[in-house]
Amino acid sequence: MQQTIKPLGIATNPSDYDCADGELAASFNIINEDGALRPLPQPVATNITLQDGDTIRCIHATSTFKHYIATNGSTLAWYDSNGNRQSIALPATIHKVTPIGNTLAVLTDSGLYYLLWKYDNTNNATYTNLGSKPPFLELQFGVSVQKPLDTSTHVSSNGIVSETFDCQDEDIPGNTASGIRIINNTLDVWSESVRSKLTQAVWAAINLGNAEVTKKNLFYAPFFVRYCFKLYDGSSLMHSAPVFMPIGSPFSYRVLMKSYGTDTNNNIHEDGIVGYNQIVNYYPNRVALTYRCAGNIQTLLENWGDIVKSVDIFVSLPIIREKDFDVIKAGHIDDGTQLSYIADSLQPRPFPTSSHTENNNETITYTNNVVPDLYLTPTQEYLDMIRGEGTFYKISSIKISDLNQSTLADVPIRSGVLSTLATQEAMTDDYHSHNDVLPTIDEDGHCITSMFVYNNRLSVSAPTERLFQGFSINTLMPVVGNTSVFSNIHAVVVYIKTDQGVKRVVHNYQNPILSISASALLLTSNPIFYPDNRAFMMEVYMGSPLKVLRLSMKQHSALNGAITQGTLIASLTPTYTLEDADSIPTPNDTITTLNQIRTSEVDNPFYYPAINYKRVGVGTILALSTSAKALSQGQFGQHPLYAFCTDGVWALGVDTTDGTFVPAQPFTRDVCSNPDSILQLDSTVLFPTDRGIMLVSGSQTQCITEKLDYHHFNLLKLPQLSPFLPQGVMELPNPMRDYIKGCKMIYDYRNQRIVVFNTPHPYAYVYSLKSGLWAMMQSDFVATLNAYPHAMAVNSNSQLVEFPDPSDKSETSDPSNSQFYVTRPFKLGSNEHKTITALVQHGMIENRQHVKLILYGSRDLATWHVVGSSTTNTLRGLSGTPYTAFRLAVIADLTATESLSDFSVQFTPKHTRVMK
Repeated sequence: MQQTIKPLGIATNPSDYDCADGELAASFNIINEDGALRPLPQPVATNITLQDGDTIRCIHATSTFKHYIATNGSTLAWYDSNGNRQSIALPATIHKVTPIGNTLAVLTDSGLYYLLWKYDNTNNATYTNLGSKPPFLELQFGVSVQKPLDTSTHVSSNGIVSETFDCQDEDIPGNTASGIRIINNTLDVWSESVRSKLTQAVWAAINLGNAEVTKKNLFYAPFFVRYCFKLYDGSSLMHSAPVFMPIGSPFSYRVLMKSYGTDTNNNIHEDGIVGYNQIVNYYPNRVALTYRCAGNIQTLLENWGDIVKSVDIFVSLPIIREKDFDVIKAGHIDDGTQLSYIADSLQPRPFPTSSHTENNNETITYTNNVVPDLYLTPTQEYLDMIRGEGTFYKISSIKISDLNQSTLADVPIRSGVLSTLATQEAMTDDYHSHNDVLPTIDEDGHCITSMFVYNNRLSVSAPTERLFQGFSINTLMPVVGNTSVFSNIHAVVVYIKTDQGVKRVVHNYQNPILSISASALLLTSNPIFYPDNRAFMMEVYMGSPLKVLRLSMKQHSALNGAITQGTLIASLTPTYTLEDADSIPTPNDTITTLNQIRTSEVDNPFYYPAINYKRVGVGTILALSTSAKALSQGQFGQHPLYAFCTDGVWALGVDTTDGTFVPAQPFTRDVCSNPDSILQLDSTVLFPTDRGIMLVSGSQTQCITEKLDYHHFNLLKLPQLSPFLPQGVMELPNPMRDYIKGCKMIYDYRNQRIVVFNTPHPYAYVYSLKSGLWAMMQSDFVATLNAYPHAMAVNSNSQLVEFPDPSDKSETSDPSNSQFYVTRPFKLGSNEHKTITALVQHGMIENRQHVKLILYGSRDLATWHVVGSSTTNTLRGLSGTPYTAFRLAVIADLTATESLSDFSVQFTPKHTRVMK
């Protein structure tokens, strides 16, 4: 009888009693693909040999360069294709490195750093350590007061805006032959008509005056000012605190009314009698916004000049307490008590009492003038309106190199900007851009924070976040004079409620060149901002002996932040309590977000919009990957991103409108046991679990190591085989799931194979994506390198090796890469005893001496005996003892063009006598 058997792949499942003919117990340096067993060539060494201590991380490739990135403690090194090494030192131990564009994102113990490939001052290209974020420039704001206005019919040379109205024909109580008398210093006897005329005149003067002020790009009422960095792609980063400029507080408008006209004797009335004509004078504040920059502009220019293009300044609309809600019903005689404050000095500004020439050339002395009582927003409502201001419009964009540092200078504002403020570009809100990203380290000292580039966006999962220490106290309030200050301020502490308890950030002012001081009035009365809406308390430590000022904070209604609840500038006498303090608290400022993914803007790894912060499940995110085919370096299609978590694998879709990730439900509860070994293929992902290596495709998972679940056969039980076994093969793991603990995987794209290696073992498993079958190969790999579409690894000699291209065919055999396979027991169709008389190994064999055969037989599948052997691919003339099962061992030295297909067996059954 004759039977042909086709060798398949390695399998340990099912047992030897139930296995199919053709399954292999071992397949070493040879794999079943395209219907034949083909040799597995060894990787070829490149020109790159790593320096002692270097660990390969990734390849950083663009259209102009290709670097092999390695790390050694806190040193980042890069090799070119010729093996030349350069390096740069970072402040702390490096855990992860991810390339994106011409930048490396490097996660260290002290934060996430960005290394930009750029030309230095000597015109040499190198990596420049930008740091974790741009150095924040402290801008201080003030005002320069009483800027001139253009004179006109209604605007005098000193900025007074006038409107008149005629009361000559009004029939009202108190009317004399020549006009209207104010009774008891009030307007309560005025007719509705006069009041309406008065109201129209007041608001005509106010509106005209405000228009004239804004036309000159000046300010007339309280407002907030804020600034941020504008990056190369137009995004905004590192927003400052909104600074309240209390111009004219607590009243925005200063308006008074004076009567003039002639009686029968042509005398001007100055005795409280309202004449035929009334004049309304509006005294608008008219100040220019000024600034100065404190900070190292040169460092920002040198390191971040390609990233940060400008500082953009934004202001709110004027925050007005007076409203044109109703007609003016009352007024009072000016007694000098209605005050207004200007932000540069916070000094009272009463109504003028000197003489002034009106538009009709009549000289009026401003005494006993009537102040119309405008409708006022209730105090608490007005304060809430100020504290809730959250919309800011751009008024200026200043290049970093053009920032003024020495003295206060006017903010450059283009003509007409303030007149059309509400139509200018609105400021986006900030979200944690001042915070630092740190690695999350587990109990075993392993970094579980992952970085992954998808669609040219950098995603960081499970980070630890160091909260912002807070803005410098000098940038939280406007520049004022040195009256009534808190001096010798040591620290500002902010308390933040998080889901991990109350955290504490500390901004220390240790050993300042000049003592830090702040206006007591502004510190206790102005709103002070911290960019986290969970903050609830601010403490200011000052003086010797140490004192502390405590200020409560509430969540801002429109911004991502919290604000102190000051009374604002209603009085020049601040009210506060200083308490004794023992010491300044130490920081407790880190939080861990184990189920969070934060994703950068497209082509901008420095900016993470608030909408791109996502939480996935309730466990810990171990790693990120995608099953999408790469379109180019770091660019993928619109396919799900996979988040490997301790509560399963989640698929994240991509929102087609804004490109953000949309978490879905987990599609498998399998948990990755080794995040470092997750392997991204063209359209699938492989990851190890406690039950084997799983293949993810779409929302389906499949275990591809089920056939290797059981114990391997001990090849040493086969006589005469040990001289042909490569060193270490007798250490085959039992079972495969033990081997994959701590394993890593290589994707050989060009050959469509997966190589699974575990550094302590001298062999690796190879899985063919073409056939779905397993084999083994020699391995001294210690690290893998994602070099798509190439396959690269580092061997035990610290050499970078590359798996050869399938088109590279060698016509000579490589004795150092000999192949062999051993079948599992084949029964030739039955469990009866049988004698094999001949066996021939078929295939594309150019030289019969390239193949050697050893045939074994057994009756119990435990003890094996040599049936015959050959130094060629043929066994003939066999006879003797019959066996129930056989194993074939084939030892080969094939060239790249040779292969083995099936083997044919000629045998004679030995029927068992049946007792009757």
